[in-house]
Amino acid sequence: MGHHRPPVRRAGADAARTYDGRSPPRAACRGGGAASRLAGRADGERGRERHGAAAAGRRHRAAQRRRGRLRAHLADHRATPRLSRPDPDPAPLDPALLLGAYAVGVFPMADSRDATSVYWVEPRRRAILPLDGFHLSRSLRRVVAADRFRVTVDRAFEQVIALCAEAAADRPETWINPVIEQSFVRLHALGHAHSVECWDGERLVGGLYGLALSRAFFGESMVSRAANASKVAIAALVARLRAGGFTLLDCQFMTAHLATLGAREIDRADYVALLGAALSSTASSASPASPSVADGDAAGAGDFFALDAAAGADGAVPGKVIVQLLAQTS
Repeated sequence: MGHHRPPVRRAGADAARTYDGRSPPRAACRGGGAASRLAGRADGERGRERHGAAAAGRRHRAAQRRRGRLRAHLADHRATPRLSRPDPDPAPLDPALLLGAYAVGVFPMADSRDATSVYWVEPRRRAILPLDGFHLSRSLRRVVAADRFRVTVDRAFEQVIALCAEAAADRPETWINPVIEQSFVRLHALGHAHSVECWDGERLVGGLYGLALSRAFFGESMVSRAANASKVAIAALVARLRAGGFTLLDCQFMTAHLATLGAREIDRADYVALLGAALSSTASSASPASPSVADGDAAGAGDFFALDAAAGADGAVPGKVIVQLLAQTS
């Protein structure tokens, strides 16, 4: 998630297995020497560790099977050759396909706003924003607490995604083409995609949108047409996710802007583990391409609207409430 995504190098042989063009990460050190020894631990603790490792292994193998089935399905939805002119009425992607893709860490992009097709991306390195590690600077704290912007949720989803898709001075081209735009409008109508809006009076000056699956939220794009508007939007999002019991905020690609807010990069394997934990309450009973993986009524799923209990008469959550939530660990 960011004001723009970086260029992505696609793998011609497998559109579902594409990378962000970065060099492969070094293999993570997984113990060894004193760090991995069990000396001095009770046999019962050893048994619990073996049991936990076996359970983790089963979850990993199940996730791998789901990923394999989903990739086979994505193979039928590879990028198509660019047409000579844009399709005036692009068909949105199937909601089940999109939800299944996000459930295994794959997401769509387009080459440009006018592109007529999409391709599938699975970065080697993933940006996440730890919900307990959001960096609330003093200046941002003042802006949020003073209610410089009126912050709402799901009031203007189509306006937000259209604003994110617009070209700007610092972003002459965007990756949100009509196919992606209409696909997310449809997901919003189904209750899976959400927006956060920042208003200056009656004018929309910033915001973001993304997708909620169980206890994971995938930030797609954010936009700012006034100083600090996108920062306020993401601060409000983090507070909302914390209040709703979410455990993962996926930002997809790292940017300098996100880094100032506490985002960090992790390897794909670590990301898949975090994603699996966030989806574990519902994924085991759902097929990889089924909308039920995002069923808001499922046990353990995050509640995106929990924070609305603190909203004022205008439907906006006061900035002081947002600051209080974020200041607990910021």
